[in-house]
Amino acid sequence: MNTVIVLTGLAGSALLHAFVRRQQRIHEPLLDFALFRERSFTTATLCVIGCFGSYVALLFF
Repeated sequence: MNTVIVLTGLAGSALLHAFVRRQQRIHEPLLDFALFRERSFTTATLCVIGCFGSYVALLFF
């Protein structure tokens, strides 16, 4: 494995972790993680991510 790829993945994971922890602590978060407790919201979010991911993959072809 390329060390640049591993370091970039670790940095991204650390930034994501910092974002989640900050959003859970502040009074008015950008993303309220309590919404993900609702199954319909979580399912809809995963479907949208899947659609956009498929679209981006299609752009590469």
